[in-house]
Amino acid sequence: VNRSLRRLGTDYVDMFFCHRFDPEVPLEETLSTLDNLVRSGKVLYVGVSEWPATEMERALGLCQTHGWDPIRVSQPCYNMLNRGIEADVLPTCDRAGIGQVVWSPLAEGFLTGKYQEGVPFPHDSRAADGRVASAIADYMTPANYARVARLQQLAQEVGMPLARLALAWTLRRPSIASAIMGASRVEQLEANILAADVDLPGDLVDAIESALTGTPN
Repeated sequence: VNRSLRRLGTDYVDMFFCHRFDPEVPLEETLSTLDNLVRSGKVLYVGVSEWPATEMERALGLCQTHGWDPIRVSQPCYNMLNRGIEADVLPTCDRAGIGQVVWSPLAEGFLTGKYQEGVPFPHDSRAADGRVASAIADYMTPANYARVARLQQLAQEVGMPLARLALAWTLRRPSIASAIMGASRVEQLEANILAADVDLPGDLVDAIESALTGTPN
């Protein structure tokens, strides 16, 4: 942390994330160290990324017992096609007042609609880049191609790009503070930022759910 602060040219960082739970380090050691960083003023808030709900619950209990600064934010993967956190992470965080800064809201670009089953990948896409292609490969199933096709049609009906619809859907929950997105061009960033101002009415949310499940709305 000290070396990072020197490289950044600052005295503190707003948020310090523990990426992935480390089962080889006692949780008490991790949490007490984080508390020391907060008390020293080098870190304002503590966050975790991709921690299971069970470990988050245990961490919250330990923080309460020892008077340590608690977890303030969670950074999980979350999008229309990856909703695993809805089962336990979101309820756990909602009860504890922990906000969400989610990553991969566009499913590594799969929810932009630029990938078509059986069609060669765009040459400048993530899927065509051997260095990162494995991250998006898991999304490329026949079922997900069908979901994206239905979502694409729905997006056209409401007059917005699929990427913007997908981002707006992700941001709709009160507990989700923000979504981390990548962009290779400025125009992509400018277009996707507009999702923050999109209000999804209940009937549209229901239509999205039907498109994802493949059931009639």
